[in-house]
Amino acid sequence: MHERASQRNAARLMEGSLGAAREQHLQHVNQAADQNASQPPRHEWLKALSDPAPARRVLALEVVCRFSGEHALDLVIGMLSDPDPCVRRAAASATERLGSVRSVSCLIVGLDDPDPSVRRACQRALEVVTKRSVDLAALHDPKRRSQLVAELVAWWKRERLAELLAD
Repeated sequence: MHERASQRNAARLMEGSLGAAREQHLQHVNQAADQNASQPPRHEWLKALSDPAPARRVLALEVVCRFSGEHALDLVIGMLSDPDPCVRRAAASATERLGSVRSVSCLIVGLDDPDPSVRRACQRALEVVTKRSVDLAALHDPKRRSQLVAELVAWWKRERLAELLAD
């Protein structure tokens, strides 16, 4: 129980952070598994999102992409912080297919991922979702990448503020 509380406290980061998204993802998976314990065959893909095997988590992401809505997007965004780079790459591709602007802040953070293939997947997803070009060459140089991420964070904050003021 103490471990769960410390995980929750660690995930209380700014909105849109990968830690917060991962915590929200785990809550959804646990809630859905608890609610549907009597019907495991229909909801095996929910359990597969937390399976120890990365390949099963990737397959579960493929299933989630077939659904639309906020719940599916929350699950996919949560997987952007998975420990395995193959799963993070699949999650970035899934956000591209879902096409929601809610994923933008997490995709921007994903541009600074240690794995180059994940950075590339996040770059492609960002371009599709925002319809804005992202400098691929900057992703290979750590200093330029940090600068690019900072610029995109500032741009996204301005975009969100303008959106909120327009409402």
